[in-house]
Amino acid sequence: ATPLAAQRTHLLIVTGLGGEQQFSESFAKQGAALYDVARTQWRVADSSLTWLAEDPARDARRIGGRASKEAVAAALVALSRRVAPGDVVVVALIGHGSGEGPSSRVNLPGADPTAAEYATWIGGFARQTVVFVVAASASGDFATVLKGPGRVVLTAARTAFERNESLFGAQFVREAVGRQQVFQG
Repeated sequence: ATPLAAQRTHLLIVTGLGGEQQFSESFAKQGAALYDVARTQWRVADSSLTWLAEDPARDARRIGGRASKEAVAAALVALSRRVAPGDVVVVALIGHGSGEGPSSRVNLPGADPTAAEYATWIGGFARQTVVFVVAASASGDFATVLKGPGRVVLTAARTAFERNESLFGAQFVREAVGRQQVFQG
């Protein structure tokens, strides 16, 4: 067992395509708030904090790159090289989604990674706790695809058929800001 004090938290935030200005702005605000609470209140080290977004120029100080399939895969590979046994890896996907079992997706610029691809990418974190948050519409199927030992999967919807605008991301961020002690490390 790893002592609690030795655990570190690592966070990958991915904010997807808004499609309309109001959604792009909402997703960016949620990403910024999550980034800030992770850095200031959870004390996540800058080297363990990555935000990929639809428009990196929107906030060049915090956003580390464009939220593409390739960038997400590269960020998770880079993260896998830095984590230690017992660490906590948090992945937060914020955006619009579509559900269809292992082919469920959160919309990103370019090709959208599937839930099955995310499952493969996080498969290398067997000695860490993985908290995977899918704050997107139609995200219910992610839970079944991503489940596994040492994983906590939170989705905005129970099924793939809940396709209306998701309010879960904003609520999740509000709760995270209010409960800063949850992921300190």
